[in-house]
Amino acid sequence: MAATPAPRSFVLALFVFAACAAQAGDKVVTASNYQFTPADTRIVVGETVTWTNAGGMHNVHSTDGLFHNQISTAPWHFNFTFKTPGYFFYICQQHGGAGYGGFNMVGSVTVRASNAPPALVILSPGQGQQYAANDPVTLAPFIQDDGLIDQVEFFDGGASLGVARTSPFNLNVALPPGTHSVRAKATDDHEAVAESSAITFQVEANHRPTVSVTEPTPEQVFFLPAPYAFKVQAADADGDLAKVDYFNQDNTGATKLIGTVTTAPFNLVDPQIPDGVSMLTVVATDAGGLSRTSAPVRFYISRAIMLSIYPNSTPGYVTVKTTPTFGAVQMERSSNLAGSAWSNQDGKYTPGGGSLEYYIKTDLPRLFFRTEVEPQY
Repeated sequence: MAATPAPRSFVLALFVFAACAAQAGDKVVTASNYQFTPADTRIVVGETVTWTNAGGMHNVHSTDGLFHNQISTAPWHFNFTFKTPGYFFYICQQHGGAGYGGFNMVGSVTVRASNAPPALVILSPGQGQQYAANDPVTLAPFIQDDGLIDQVEFFDGGASLGVARTSPFNLNVALPPGTHSVRAKATDDHEAVAESSAITFQVEANHRPTVSVTEPTPEQVFFLPAPYAFKVQAADADGDLAKVDYFNQDNTGATKLIGTVTTAPFNLVDPQIPDGVSMLTVVATDAGGLSRTSAPVRFYISRAIMLSIYPNSTPGYVTVKTTPTFGAVQMERSSNLAGSAWSNQDGKYTPGGGSLEYYIKTDLPRLFFRTEVEPQY
């Protein structure tokens, strides 16, 4: 008996599915929610892009007329193989911008003549670099590629340390004490792979000390001649904290060492700081030579001011004067010492610091004067 031929409708349906559905190696773009995802596709000559409608009335229309399919709400697949390099832009004619429904449903395809593998090196750590046991280690590569990088995987010897999938492809790792040999492997968007040379570095068993400034607090003001001290919270996991150095940057911008303390609690008593704006930084060092620098703290040194009355060369007047200080000095007056109606003395104010003078008649009603100083920000 002769074999019964397969139904033609079944053969045709199978052919249509094979021609339209995405094939292995195709770049797939999804049309949905009034956008193409991804909006920019990068391929090389000879590769195929397959568009898939995941919902809505959409189509794909090349702005140069190179490719086009019909608008439809039904799920569809449309593919096109690019034979020449260049930049190709397309829209959904139903939602592609002004005149197309008011949406911005557009996309592009970048076609390169060929794909070169990535080139990469490890920038950090440096060759032979040393870390303390509690130091964070950041693996940072430098990568060049003619397309896009999909991922960078890092290895310590043969063991994977993790994968970075977003630029700049850095990876933060915690490593045990010992010698480490780390290399990176980059994969681009066409699955071309490149490996870096290995970087060897050391993680010590010794821990780096910790330190922070607890006094002064940020923006604190010290008024001389009242005594004051600088205080820190310093510790070392290995129990061998050796010293804390105090550095001050004054209002001239100069930074200098103002004291070293070698005994707990490592506070600096009676520091000699000039009037003005200051920035304090401390450095804690352990017996193994490892150190940690604190965050800087800005504070102010000002001087308590005195208000004095002097004879004036003009008959019937006296001079009211403040002692000089750093900061904004203001003179106020009131006719009632117990009241709160203090007012600025005719706008007398020195925003840059210094002293104030004011001349008053001796036949005025009883007046009280006071001065106020604020740090110069």
